[in-house]
Amino acid sequence: MGKRSNYDILTDQPVVAIDKLKTVGEDEFEDIVREWVWGYLIKNNLSGYIDCKKCAGAGDLGRDIIAVLSKDGPKWDNYQCKHYGSKIMPSQIWGEIGKFLYHAFKKRFTMPETYYFVSGLGPGPDLINYVENPEKFKSELIANWDKYCSTKMIKGQAIPLDAGLKSYVEAIDFKLFEFIDPQQLIEEHAKTRYHYSRFGGTMPDRVFSAGVPPEVKDNEITYVNELLEAYTDHKQSSITLDNIKTDGTYGAHFDRQRQSFYLADSLNEFSKDAFPEYTDHFDSIKTEIHSGVVDVCESPHPDGYTRVKMVTQEAKKLQLTSNPLIKFMKLDDREGICHHLISDRKLSWKGTKP
Repeated sequence: MGKRSNYDILTDQPVVAIDKLKTVGEDEFEDIVREWVWGYLIKNNLSGYIDCKKCAGAGDLGRDIIAVLSKDGPKWDNYQCKHYGSKIMPSQIWGEIGKFLYHAFKKRFTMPETYYFVSGLGPGPDLINYVENPEKFKSELIANWDKYCSTKMIKGQAIPLDAGLKSYVEAIDFKLFEFIDPQQLIEEHAKTRYHYSRFGGTMPDRVFSAGVPPEVKDNEITYVNELLEAYTDHKQSSITLDNIKTDGTYGAHFDRQRQSFYLADSLNEFSKDAFPEYTDHFDSIKTEIHSGVVDVCESPHPDGYTRVKMVTQEAKKLQLTSNPLIKFMKLDDREGICHHLISDRKLSWKGTKP
C-alpha cells in the first residue's frame, strides 16, 4: 500500500488507519512504529529516549526498533514488530523471545529496560494473560523451548536449554515484556508529522506568521535590497529604507511584499511540521513557480518595479496542480515565494529594457 501519493493528499483520499495496519507489509509496519517513536515519543519528550534505530532484517538478533534511553550502559527499549494476519499467540513468539534471550546470554547486547511487542492486530487473550502473569510466562517459555525455540537461534543448528542458559533465563524478570495496543499506536501516530502522508484524515492547522517585524531582518536583506533597487530604477532617484516610508509612492507596496515574504515563510514552516522530513513540498512548489515566471522575469521591462509587478502577477495566475501544499496556500504565498526565489538568487529584478 505504501505512502499516500500527492494525488491522494490533494484529493483527500483517507484510509482508516487501524484497518491499514492490518494490510501493510512488514517493512512499512516497522517504519510506522519507528515514526511513532521518533515523531511522538521523542519529539514530545514522553519517553526519555535520545535516539531510535531500525535494526529489523537479517542479523537483527531479535531486535526490530531500538529506542535508546542512555548511552551509559547502555539503556534501551526494544520494540518487536510482529505483523501477522491474526492476534499474536504465544506459539508465534516463543521462538522470537528465545532467540533474543539467547543472544543476550551470549553478551551480543545488554538486556533492554522493556521489550514491547507491537502488531497491527494486537495480542491474543493467551498472550495478554502471560504478560499479566510474568512467572507463568517464563515457565511456559522454558517448557516450550525444545519445540519452538531451539532451532530458531542459528540456521541449521539446535540450541538446547542447557544449565547455563536456563539459569540465565530463570534470573530474568519477565515483567520486562509488554505490548503496545494497535489503537494506542494509531492514536499517537496521528499526532506526528508522518500520519497524514500515510493515512490521510485531518491535517494540522496552518499557523500563519504572527506579523512582520518592524525592522528588516538579516534573512530579508537580499530581496529587500533588490526591491529598493527596483523602486530606484522606476523613480530614477534613490529609494532607501530611510526614505521609503516618507516617499509615498512605494511604501504600501513594500509593506505588502514583506507581508507576503513572511506568509510564504510560514508556509515553509507548515510544510516542515505537517509532512515528513524526507519530503520537499515547499522546495518543489518554489521550483514550479520559478518555472512559471522565469521567462516573464527575464523579458525586457521598462524598469525593475514593473518587472516585480509583472512577475508577481504571473505567479498568481499559475495553474499549480501537483503539490500537496496547494490545499493550504493563499494567493499571496505565491508573491512571497517570488521573493524567496530572489533571496535564493534564482530570480532578479535587474534585467534588460525594451
